[in-house]
Amino acid sequence: MVRKFTLLLAIFLVYAGLTCAQTTSITMDPYGVSPALVKNSTAVDTGTIFKYGYSGLLNVGLGTRTYVKVSSIGYKLVAPKMGTVSVPYGSGGAAAIFGPSLKLDDSTYIFTFTPDVLGTFNIKVTDGSYTASLTFNSSTYLGVDNKANNGVNCNSCHPSIYSEWQTTGHSSMLKRGLDGSLSNHYGPSCLSCHTTGYDKNPTAVNNGFDDFTFVFPATLAPGTYDATVAAYPDAMLRANIQCESCHGPGAAHLGTVSNSRMEASWDEAVCNQCHDDASHHIKGEQFAVSKHGIQTVNEAGRADCVPCHTGKGFAQVMDGTPTTDPYFDLTNSKINCQACHDPHDNGNIYQLRTVTANATDGTTPITTGGLGRVCMNCHHARVIANDAYVALTSYVRFGPHHSPTTEVYYGTNFYTFGKTFPQSKHNQIISDACVTCHMAATDNGTNGRPKLMGNHTFSMTAPDGESNMTACAQCHGYSLGGSFADVKFYINGSGNIQGDFDGNGIVEGFQTEVQGYVNKIFALLPAGKTPGSALLSTVPTSAWTTTQKQVLFDLYQLMEDKSYGLHNPKFTIYLLNECYRQLGGTPTEIQESNEVPTQYTLFQNYPNPFNPTTNIKFNLPKEAKVKLTIYDAIGKEITTLVDGQMSAGSHVVTFNATNLASGVYFYRIEAGSFRMTNKMLLMK
Repeated sequence: MVRKFTLLLAIFLVYAGLTCAQTTSITMDPYGVSPALVKNSTAVDTGTIFKYGYSGLLNVGLGTRTYVKVSSIGYKLVAPKMGTVSVPYGSGGAAAIFGPSLKLDDSTYIFTFTPDVLGTFNIKVTDGSYTASLTFNSSTYLGVDNKANNGVNCNSCHPSIYSEWQTTGHSSMLKRGLDGSLSNHYGPSCLSCHTTGYDKNPTAVNNGFDDFTFVFPATLAPGTYDATVAAYPDAMLRANIQCESCHGPGAAHLGTVSNSRMEASWDEAVCNQCHDDASHHIKGEQFAVSKHGIQTVNEAGRADCVPCHTGKGFAQVMDGTPTTDPYFDLTNSKINCQACHDPHDNGNIYQLRTVTANATDGTTPITTGGLGRVCMNCHHARVIANDAYVALTSYVRFGPHHSPTTEVYYGTNFYTFGKTFPQSKHNQIISDACVTCHMAATDNGTNGRPKLMGNHTFSMTAPDGESNMTACAQCHGYSLGGSFADVKFYINGSGNIQGDFDGNGIVEGFQTEVQGYVNKIFALLPAGKTPGSALLSTVPTSAWTTTQKQVLFDLYQLMEDKSYGLHNPKFTIYLLNECYRQLGGTPTEIQESNEVPTQYTLFQNYPNPFNPTTNIKFNLPKEAKVKLTIYDAIGKEITTLVDGQMSAGSHVVTFNATNLASGVYFYRIEAGSFRMTNKMLLMK
């Protein structure tokens, strides 16, 4: 009996120790609020909490309403209460600075805090025995060129960054608006984003733009900006989007960053103050539903992973800092706006951090793909398909890294068994690769706003499952069907049985055909007795042959791409046929058509709209003298692309409009007795 009691006591003590060892804590973080959330807040909190936008910075203007998120880990919040550790002289204390709160769930509360005097506020939250704190700085705005503060301004200490900022669109936003070059419907409502320190909260009197006299001009034309500078000098010191717009007010800074007197935040809430307003500017809303915006893994501390799995890591590597640098930041940070766009530097279009990329080997530059090369820096295999790799006798994990889109798009870094396979023309004619399709603008939904696909969602499908067929329509029109599942692919013309690649007697959507064919091939591998088995968890053993490993690698790469071959359909089918053959299968041989067209045809250019290049395709049923000419909207001849004898067949000519202005253009073909003119749209 004593032994039994002793055993039970030991079990209880072990259980109690494990229970007590569980991590329980409370955290307190700034909570950025975009104009979109303010507009939609009535559905959340009857409009009492989220009344004004907030950048998420700890350095804020006097009287700015801020929001603090309190979260518990390992337990439910009971009765969290805001309090102070210390406040500046003259503050009214907790009763004056804390406002209404909102319970989001059992572990998350939102509290409001509004500094009532200048200085440092150290605030805290307490819930039972748990506590956490934050330090805010309350200050006033100066303006980037204002030397009223001891003769020092931003340029005094940061001349290189100041010079870079001057080249960006931010530095001239209000100027372009008032001079009439930014928009034909520019108005007073634009001021809140195109100036510095603008705060709609009436308690926020902190020398921001809105705290000085300014009358919006009746006429927007060249010279208007300079006239307003002369008329309203105090307000115009805060004109345009300046340093303090993103870093907070600088009056108490003077080189000091302690106590939050200046902040460089990695929070997209800073950008969302202007880029997420629920109407015209919805980049924040779009990004929030993207795979990039939804962080699912934490790779902090892992030098191999951080450059692609964290926003700050990607930015550092693209800016030339090696992961071995002792100052390289390996902490976890979200992938966000600042990862791809440099807020200070306009050296690349759209202030992108890079417009270059290398192949998987890390040294061979990728020379095509335009802006899509930004994406290719991360969306590649990270494993080189060669003899040395398949010769390994054991693997921590097998196959390429997730999302090896670059390899599929270019049909490279596969085991091709000594063969050279033809490819689809995506990688030849899509000027900006990933960007052209994954950021394709969509038509508006029933609410009159862009749908949540394409643009900065980077997604080919909306949250409700709708496919962004607009991306394909740039080249194919709307001939491919209503969704990606409907898209069929025929090697040898529509209706040919060679659209049935998996051999089940039915021509299905191409993605279904590829999945079926992959399952069919996988079933011939040692671990794949049943089609549909867990391909992506299969690791070959030393008993596998080299060929079997090579085939598995190819299947891995196609499936990890997630497009199911749509990035490069022709290459995908030729590769799968060869993989099937290598394992003893007998694929249907592909016979490509070399038939001569039966009639003259001038196709719609693709892509359309375009910037700056597009392709013009035409068919000739017989040899003919061809003239292909470009005209502007009023019929003035711009250039002649073709003027000479051409053979029968299909031809594609590229038109480069780099030096032309946006607008409508026409292209006309004359071939024998055939005459035809089409319209195209250049959008820069």
